[in-house]
Formats: sequence, structure tokens, C-alpha cells
Amino acid sequence: MIDIMCVSDEEVFLQNKENRKIDLLISAGDLSPGYLDYLVNEFKPTFSIMVHGNHDKNFFQRLMKRKIIRFLRYIKVFTFLIMVLLI
Repeated sequence: MIDIMCVSDEEVFLQNKENRKIDLLISAGDLSPGYLDYLVNEFKPTFSIMVHGNHDKNFFQRLMKRKIIRFLRYIKVFTFLIMVLLI
């Protein structure tokens, strides 16, 4: 049997009294990084999938800003390479 835990939006601190390991943890967004860390340490999933929610930008704003800057750099390099190839 496969044990799956799916969480979203509300942070409820569940206690793993039976020390059960789950096979799959699915986070469907809008949860703080601290809460996700708690779930991973408490239930020790074999595999986890974490999807950003529409409110996660509050938690991951710096990370997203860095990714956008990195993406824009790639676009500039890619555009430059295309221009060089066309000349």
C-alpha cells in the first residue's frame, strides 16, 4: 500500500505519534518553507512534490527575483548569439 499525504493552504502541525513514513508528500502551495521543512522532518517522505501557490511569492520573493534576473541574462545571451549568427 502507498501512503500519500497532500497538504495545502492551512498549516496544521500534525504529530507523527506512530513514526510512520509516508511514500509521497504533495504540497499544493501557499505553505511557508518552515512548515514544509517540519512535514519533511516529521514524516520523512520517500518522495515529495511541492508546487508554488499564488501566495507563495511572499515566502519566495528573493528566490524568484534571482530566477527572473538569471532568465533575463539568458535571454540577452541568446539574443546576442542569434544576432552574431545572422551577421
